[in-house]
Amino acid sequence: MNPFRNTLRDYLYIVFKHKSALIGITLGIIVLTLIFSMLKTPMYGASTQIYVRSTIYNENLFDNQREIIADAMPFGQERINTEIAIVTSWPVMEKVVSLFQLQSRTKEDKTIRDYIKYYIRWPFRQLLSLPGLIRGWIGGDEDSQGELEDSGGGGGEAVKFRKAVNGLQGKIKCKPVPYSRVFTISYQDYDPQMAAKIVNAVTDEYLNRHLEVNINIGKSEFYAEQINTLTQKLEVLEEQFSRFRSSEELLSYDEQEKSMLFTINSYTNALTEVRKEIISQQNKLERIKNYMRENPDQMIPSKELAQDPLISQLNRELVQLELKLADLKQKYTDENRLVIETETQIDDYQKQIRGQVLKRIELESASLEKLIAEENALESTIAELRATMSGLPKKEITYKSMEENLKREKELLKNLKEKYEEALVEEASDSRSRMVKVIEYANVPSKSSSPNIRLNLIIAILIAPLIGLGTVLGLEFFDHSINNPEDSEHYLGLKTLGSIKEV
Repeated sequence: MNPFRNTLRDYLYIVFKHKSALIGITLGIIVLTLIFSMLKTPMYGASTQIYVRSTIYNENLFDNQREIIADAMPFGQERINTEIAIVTSWPVMEKVVSLFQLQSRTKEDKTIRDYIKYYIRWPFRQLLSLPGLIRGWIGGDEDSQGELEDSGGGGGEAVKFRKAVNGLQGKIKCKPVPYSRVFTISYQDYDPQMAAKIVNAVTDEYLNRHLEVNINIGKSEFYAEQINTLTQKLEVLEEQFSRFRSSEELLSYDEQEKSMLFTINSYTNALTEVRKEIISQQNKLERIKNYMRENPDQMIPSKELAQDPLISQLNRELVQLELKLADLKQKYTDENRLVIETETQIDDYQKQIRGQVLKRIELESASLEKLIAEENALESTIAELRATMSGLPKKEITYKSMEENLKREKELLKNLKEKYEEALVEEASDSRSRMVKVIEYANVPSKSSSPNIRLNLIIAILIAPLIGLGTVLGLEFFDHSINNPEDSEHYLGLKTLGSIKEV
């Protein structure tokens, strides 16, 4: 026979029978919830909002019509996820931890709540430290010394720093705002001012890291390397020229020497122009190849290629076909004949554009090889002229040659510096460096975000009676003793003839 009864009268009887236990459990849960909420350290949340622009093409690579179409492309969620990954990256977190010295941060103004929490957690910390103590006893002095060094030496500081960086990565929360191009960076801390400072510092470091990741700095780096190499070469030449001029007595030049030096100077100027063209051509090809590697889906990797008449015509027709396809897809399904034909035409135009681009790149490479061959020819001619002049007075020739070399190298250095400044201006105006904007920096929060004592109490008041009711029903389910006439009728199946009250 089932010992548990299922009538409403029986349930009410059980509730009133165990009303003390029910009330005690309910009040106990509510009191424990209140104590837990009061002991929990108040946390203050601060957040910033970042706006991410949609992907656009570089204005140096495409015409206006193509740029407008690219800007109208749908915004992908992977873009937001990429920016969130940059926010929580190790370099950003590392700089913020170093800025505020979070690895050695301690709470200064401790309250009674903090002391209570400390003494409550003390036994658990001692239990957790037992394995380390046991390993120290078993390992002997060397292991113990190693633990002491980890706890107080340079290695210990490095471990603390890594833990602080990992901890900050876990506390920084980045969430995209639904149906928008905005995501938030939030952080919680027991100090409201520190919460705002940290989240603003993370935002600033993220912006810096975003620029480092996205900006195109290859061109300026190329010119910087060339300038550095040429500057070192000039220093050596100037030192040699100064020593020669101070130690040797120079004679005047005759007409033959002047004529030959004029010829050499002409070839040297031509060689300088060829070298500048080679540097410019190499830089252009390098930028095109880098862009093609980084953007394999793009068909036209440079502005010069986009201005080619045939490529420009094919690109305009391709844009018109893409617009036509967009209109057709709004009217018909993908299986429609017009849609399929238009897609086929688009693929054909894309193949034609890629083929023309590859041909132009091959022509540029051939032009570079031609310039290099011309450079070699000029160098050979100049070498032959200088060999012819070997019979002329050596001091004068050496002096003039060194002077012309210095003049030529200084002119080349001046041109490279101008190119370097132009590259810096171009990089500073790179549209990819303006892809994110801060909508709002974090302000110091005026009230804590957690714990929410009122909400916790409401939840406890709603859940505690249910837990108490479940507990008393469980007690009654396992209680098979007979306490009243109804129990005897239920358990034994016997009618009650009479009862005697307890005296």
